[in-house]
Amino acid sequence: MIPFKLIDESKFRDDSYNAEMIYDSPNFRIVAFYLRAGQEVSPHTVKPEVSMTILKGKGKLIAGDKQYDAKEGEIAVVAPWKVMGSQRQPI
Repeated sequence: MIPFKLIDESKFRDDSYNAEMIYDSPNFRIVAFYLRAGQEVSPHTVKPEVSMTILKGKGKLIAGDKQYDAKEGEIAVVAPWKVMGSQRQPI
């Protein structure tokens, strides 16, 4: 078990998003991204399959060749080596 507080207001930054690696292996990775309104994670690819979950607020998720408007509690899954990214929108 890896104890981790998912929503931690102290981890948000004003100048750019903050990423915290929680777990990493060749096939599975957990990263917590903290984004304020307007901040984004630029589209990129990674080796492991990725699940992106909106825990608070709303935003756009890029999963492969599609973009989704997402809100709290919604998940997008991205296959290995497919483009992924996100942008937080104002609440």
